[in-house]
Amino acid sequence: MWQFSKGDAVELRSIVDRSAVVAKGEVTGLPGEDRFHCVMIESPWVRVSIKVVYCGDVALPVPNKEEKQLCLRDVLGMNALWNARLLRKC
Repeated sequence: MWQFSKGDAVELRSIVDRSAVVAKGEVTGLPGEDRFHCVMIESPWVRVSIKVVYCGDVALPVPNKEEKQLCLRDVLGMNALWNARLLRKC
């Protein structure tokens, strides 16, 4: 299982090319402990505060159409869910 703690600095990897770093951020929520939009986060998802975006066109795995948050550029400085398999500690 993936071992992350709140506050960990992480690289977000692309679903298409797992070697490609598409953004950097900080873990802010963990499965079974925290919520995202009032819903408990479930494994394998982790809530990440997006600090730096390298590939703004990358689609969010869990988009928020109501808030028009569809890709990474839309959530810079905000939280997003990211699959823990695609996160690496910095």
